[in-house]
Amino acid sequence: MFRLRLYSLEGWYRFLKLKLLGRDVIVRGYCRSCGRCCQGLCLDAGGEWIRTRRRFERLVRDYPEYGRFEVLDRNSSGYLEFACTWLEPDGSCRDYEQRLPICRNYPEDELYFTDGRFIPGCGYRFEEVPSFRRLLQSGK
Repeated sequence: MFRLRLYSLEGWYRFLKLKLLGRDVIVRGYCRSCGRCCQGLCLDAGGEWIRTRRRFERLVRDYPEYGRFEVLDRNSSGYLEFACTWLEPDGSCRDYEQRLPICRNYPEDELYFTDGRFIPGCGYRFEEVPSFRRLLQSGK
């Protein structure tokens, strides 16, 4: 599900460009199990990026499992950045089988529109491809 409210200005540009060109974005590649994606990530609550510690505390109160994250810093857009405290020194998750949906579903193509980027050396990449729906409609 797309959360349009989270799109960055660049993300809106990407979204409109893809729609006009009849293209989609997909994620290709594989996880290299480095654990770097577990550090410096932004979290959203209720369709909005978390900007304050108070909002993060409410998220943890409502969803205690998010207590595994700690605030690192604030990024250039004003959103808090977090690190997962369950990350082991070798880059693995302390409880991989019980990881959160945000971890289980990473990376989603929606990241492309929310100004998210893959860390250099990550095994994943975004790729713009012809829209499958458009191909089906055209019969090609």
